[in-house]
Amino acid sequence: MADFTWPWYYNFPPFFTLQTNSEVRRSQLESWCGLVLRWARHCNVTSIDVASCSSLPVFSNAEVGRALPPEGISVVLHELAKRGNLEWTDKSKTRGQVLWLSTGAWADQLYRWAQATSKVNTVCTLYELTQGDESTDQGEASCTSCQRFVFGQ
Repeated sequence: MADFTWPWYYNFPPFFTLQTNSEVRRSQLESWCGLVLRWARHCNVTSIDVASCSSLPVFSNAEVGRALPPEGISVVLHELAKRGNLEWTDKSKTRGQVLWLSTGAWADQLYRWAQATSKVNTVCTLYELTQGDESTDQGEASCTSCQRFVFGQ
């Protein structure tokens, strides 16, 4: 697996301090959410334990000596949940399932695959969806990327 390419703002120390100005904070959260999702997808991270988040490289940059504090991590994770990219797996919200795409986007991808393979209104097995002959070579409509979502691995 190739190394993850960090965006320029990951090396900008103020990025690791949540801003108080609402416009700046909204933009900052947009950047944080995008970064976490790209990093999680690249590294095949499908679940997050809140207690260990501070040790994840996405939330800590040793080069600039900065880390997002636990309160900031909590804000980012709750924003991801609000956007449909994180589903809490327990009531106390200490663990979550990371969804690189929202459930609606996954549904759209599955539907595009079904259309591209003439499977609309057809019963398909999980094997057919993720490993069958028609699960590849469909470009954007490919269903192979659904495997992580379907199996949670």
